[in-house]
Amino acid sequence: LILHFPNKWQPDARHGINYKSAIRKGDWKLIYHMRDGRMELFNLREDIGEMKDVAPKNSEKVKELSKLLSSHLRRWDAPMPVVNRTGEKVRFSDEL
Repeated sequence: LILHFPNKWQPDARHGINYKSAIRKGDWKLIYHMRDGRMELFNLREDIGEMKDVAPKNSEKVKELSKLLSSHLRRWDAPMPVVNRTGEKVRFSDEL
């Protein structure tokens, strides 16, 4: 399952869905925050509420899911947001 939200849905930057992509594979869910390049990883079998980010302790799983997410987004020619100050598109998660 892949979710991709390359645009802001509400005018207030503090609320709403905001520049994120996510991938779920088995028990794992990776969330890529496009604004700051942060990635969060959750083991949904152990943490259905997504309260404990386990990315720091699972770098290989982060890389695996990041690569898979980016591969699908590229293949689908998914739109990516543009950084206003540079005019460049946001990088895919496997380019960080």
